[in-house]
Amino acid sequence: MANVFSTEASRLQEGLPIIAKFIQHFKMSHVGFVGLAESNGSREVGGGLLARLGFDNLLWDRRLRAEVGKFDAAELAALIKQTATPMVGKNGKESPVSMLVVDLQGRQAGQLIKALHNAKVTPGLFLTGDMSEISKEILNAYPNAIYQLAWDELPEVYNNRLLALVGDEKPDQGIFAGRISLDRIPEVYENRIKGLVGNERQHQWVFTGKKRSDSPGWTTGFCKEQSSSARPNPLAPDNLRAITAGAEKSDLVRLIAFAARVAKDGAKVAERRAAIIRELTETYADGKGAFKGRLRNWSFEPQKRTATRRPLITILPHGLGRQQLAPVQFARARSKTPQDRYTLSRYRSGSRT
Repeated sequence: MANVFSTEASRLQEGLPIIAKFIQHFKMSHVGFVGLAESNGSREVGGGLLARLGFDNLLWDRRLRAEVGKFDAAELAALIKQTATPMVGKNGKESPVSMLVVDLQGRQAGQLIKALHNAKVTPGLFLTGDMSEISKEILNAYPNAIYQLAWDELPEVYNNRLLALVGDEKPDQGIFAGRISLDRIPEVYENRIKGLVGNERQHQWVFTGKKRSDSPGWTTGFCKEQSSSARPNPLAPDNLRAITAGAEKSDLVRLIAFAARVAKDGAKVAERRAAIIRELTETYADGKGAFKGRLRNWSFEPQKRTATRRPLITILPHGLGRQQLAPVQFARARSKTPQDRYTLSRYRSGSRT
């Protein structure tokens, strides 16, 4: 529909070129793809990778069927066997898969990683989903590097605007009071956070929620009840996700309000709607401008009507126990020729080439 926009970035437009460029940059000629059967998302990702890499690099594409969250055992065994079977790649050499692009989410991705590890078939992995939804025990045990795209935050770094939102500008109303753990706070933020202590309002920014038996998170066991002795921590990962979700909705309400004001005084509802669409597709179009929200800056791709995000590649090296930025990053750069609007340029060690 012409008046429907998505706050999510298009994986095809934003993410796939980066994954493909990453594979090409490291000259990986033995790559496999794993997705979920009957999933439109996996169909788009698999097809998009094939279009960019060709059969010379993307040697095969398999889709797994899942029932009640578990994969078919025979299909999983066949996938592992295929991953371990040497094939002739673009370089003419025969070798097993060196990189597996995995378009599975949460526990399903965890099942695959665990099965690969148990079978001692452990190529490098590039996940399209969120690594934080997979058991740390499974991730840390895997003996090879695991990559993913970071869309909303960098590893070990908090959104500076989010801290400002939660921290409040008034010292006597700061929410980082009491016994909040600073173990996971980067040093760059420690003094700022410590300077905001001094009151008992921190619980107002903790959104643990009550147990809901009908919620998928509770039925699968992903959500767990918090111990009564646990300290309230607004910067806990789950709580930050809750605050981020609320801050995002607040940004969008302000964005719509600002866009609607462009219409003339006394404008009818239809005219204000038209003004909002015009602002999103013109004033806040990708490459032209952005709306500065409290959480992030917002711009949209006019044709696909999806939010514009610039993902970065993160890596979980074996033995490190935490994610970090991959040494090579790719970003879309504007081309001078109108026929080729965007190209990919490489950033390494802070310098652009």
